[in-house]
Amino acid sequence: MKKRLFAILAVLLAIATLAVACGGVKPATPIDNGNDDSGENKQEAPSDYHYKYVAIIGVDGAGDFHRGSNEYTPNINRIFANGAVTYRALTEMPSISAQCWGSLMHGVSPNYHRLNNGSIAANPYPTDSPYPSIFRVIHEADPDAKMASIVEWEPINYGIVEDGIGVDKITLPNEKPGIHTDSDGNQYYVKVDGKVDHAYKNSAGEICLDYRDLQVTKLTLDYLDKTVPTLLYVHLGGPDVAGEYGGISWAGSGANNQFNGGWGGFGTEPYWKQVKITDEYIGQIYDKYKELGVLEDTLFIVTADHGGNDHSHGKATDSEKYIMFAATGKTVLQGNVIGDMMIRDTSAIVTYALGFENPSTWSSRVPVGLFKEVTTAKERSIPVANSSDSARYHETSATPAELPKLSQSLYLYLPLDNGSYADASGNDQTITTGGDLYSLEDGYYGNSMGFGDGYLSLPDYAPGTGDFSVSFWINTVGTPNDPAVISNKDWTSGGNKGWVLTLRENDIKFNVGNGSGSRRDITFKLPADYRDGWMHIILTVNHSENQIKLYYDFQEASGTTGDGQNMNISGVSFNSNYPLNIGQDGTGNLFYHMSGAMDDIIIFNGALTDADVAALKTYYGK
Repeated sequence: MKKRLFAILAVLLAIATLAVACGGVKPATPIDNGNDDSGENKQEAPSDYHYKYVAIIGVDGAGDFHRGSNEYTPNINRIFANGAVTYRALTEMPSISAQCWGSLMHGVSPNYHRLNNGSIAANPYPTDSPYPSIFRVIHEADPDAKMASIVEWEPINYGIVEDGIGVDKITLPNEKPGIHTDSDGNQYYVKVDGKVDHAYKNSAGEICLDYRDLQVTKLTLDYLDKTVPTLLYVHLGGPDVAGEYGGISWAGSGANNQFNGGWGGFGTEPYWKQVKITDEYIGQIYDKYKELGVLEDTLFIVTADHGGNDHSHGKATDSEKYIMFAATGKTVLQGNVIGDMMIRDTSAIVTYALGFENPSTWSSRVPVGLFKEVTTAKERSIPVANSSDSARYHETSATPAELPKLSQSLYLYLPLDNGSYADASGNDQTITTGGDLYSLEDGYYGNSMGFGDGYLSLPDYAPGTGDFSVSFWINTVGTPNDPAVISNKDWTSGGNKGWVLTLRENDIKFNVGNGSGSRRDITFKLPADYRDGWMHIILTVNHSENQIKLYYDFQEASGTTGDGQNMNISGVSFNSNYPLNIGQDGTGNLFYHMSGAMDDIIIFNGALTDADVAALKTYYGK
């Protein structure tokens, strides 16, 4: 028994030592920041429920923070001892960073803001979107408000927080590639692109995470010494890195190094040690607010975007979808457990605390159990888009009991409601899955299916030389590549046997190959507003007439055939050696994925007529 006790004590001591050795920012000397907190706030709000400042510390991949374990979160526990906490706040699906941080800031589900990791790295968030961020809401109500977003992951500042709205966007500066040593004796590595790496060696030569977080914390403390903003968002990413990688690369050596004393992965000891290191950074930032004498007027929030399993995340398991949300402030219920809450509710909490009104397009609310005055929670409304978005805006309604009677029989019908991908055609077709799929609350009718890196597979579908049609709804932000929407071929070459319908940035491409070098390619230019909501697509293949048609929103689209790629499909089999996959090519291994949602996927045993298309248009209320 004594040996066991000593062993436990030794482990705890080692964790505490490592957290100090592999992290930490030296406390800054208190200074007068020159802020005058005596001014009158412009916003109308009850004086007892009004804050001048809100700070959000967002920790990537930290999930439920080990439910407040004293072993890993001593600072969080002391900070929120008199605050309100939940370890069962629900994040968004898929449980991926861009989708989740996007919902936290924009107050809606990913179905509406439609952000993903690829899009936020490539595209600034539109400043005229009907789903503004909390930063934009504050700026439009008070153009003089000071705000800051200090992040480890640059795409947040590039593609989630709008430009030109008075936000100080701060990220780590690029440096000269190579190994450097800082004033504390830490060795850190700068990659060839000038980006500071996550891994570093401390003065004792131990490989640690996360140097980027350490520097973001320093930047935050330095910023607060000069200005306490109305809204501060800080992003720390160490736990996500510790979860996604088993080993890490040091100085470009490959991911073959242990860190924090072991191999990583969500829920491993090195992962929880990283949470403890991050907890220290959170304590430093909170103590800075205390040091500056502004805690009385500050709502201080700590939360995560998602958790994880093994080395990944994106699904709806408990360890991925549940996150901690904790808040402390003068009007917060002390020692309380917050009621039903989603990550998107953070935006409503911020506006309530600062005295601003929520946009009508948000579907976020202030939960019960957080503020003293809030004893009932409003219903989360379905966002109402403004007039510029109304062409594709659709308020979800229940799936009708029956499809319309058309000239062609059904092979497959997937309503995709309630997380089910069962065939509702009456044919009981076999369907398997691969990768990560997730059910979304809002479909065109009922629910829809989200395709991250996942796909549905029909192993028995073999149209041969027969005619067929495919009908479905899609909601996507587009892609810079050409992922397969539906395919039974190896899409590494258009000449390979089989067919594919592929989504590209400005068009949809149909391709079929016979496996002997002959192929047919037709591109159909996408509507200019296709990214704005649900778009309906119908593909018809008529072998006898050598005809392939595509319809956008029940209107036939004009196609352009590629030079030398006009194979006559009469008598050509559309079968291949692969299953028909929805959301992937036939192999299931295409590197780039169709990111977006689909609903009401139907395959017909024949080519639909114009009358059939018109009947579907009526069925969908268009």
